[in-house]
Amino acid sequence: MSKKYKLTENSKLYFVSFAITNWLDLFIRNGYRNVMIESLKHCQKEKDLELYGWCLMASYVHLKIGFRGNALSNIMRDLRDIPLVFRCFIK
Repeated sequence: MSKKYKLTENSKLYFVSFAITNWLDLFIRNGYRNVMIESLKHCQKEKDLELYGWCLMASYVHLKIGFRGNALSNIMRDLRDIPLVFRCFIK
């Protein structure tokens, strides 16, 4: 996560956006798109992520999120690392 922008207020809503490395059009493939969607569902169920809105584009994701208990920075760390999994599939 950027050093400039931190998720410090756990009681607020945040707009978060992140992109796939090298702007690869990864989410045009159903398998990769489903991994992202299932990861969001997992974080909602297991990590108390509140997902108010989302937009999954070809190479990036926009999220409007909050939390119910787990630290939002921890949830974002886990979600942000999902593109690392995708990078392994591409190599």
